[in-house]
Amino acid sequence: MADNDRADLRLLILQQLYDRSGGTANQEVLLINLKKLGHAINRDQLHVELAWLDKVADAIVDQVTGGVHIATLTGDGFDVVEGVREIPGIRRPRPDELKG
Repeated sequence: MADNDRADLRLLILQQLYDRSGGTANQEVLLINLKKLGHAINRDQLHVELAWLDKVADAIVDQVTGGVHIATLTGDGFDVVEGVREIPGIRRPRPDELKG
């Protein structure tokens, strides 16, 4: 996957979490929504991106419950989606995508 595609995917993951009540979603919800947005990825690819966001960007907390990954948006992740924080490796939201 190209760097630009990964940066876009990471922003879309954060946006999906932002739009969910409590900022939390399980892997199945994320996979379905990402596919609708043009990013048909498998569970392993999603787990890699969730781990990257958690470790590198401190943007999510990724928990595994019964083998299912559950992602929760952190304050840093909210800031990225709202356009007030920039993290290398995550595409910056366009003005029409800004939340908040």
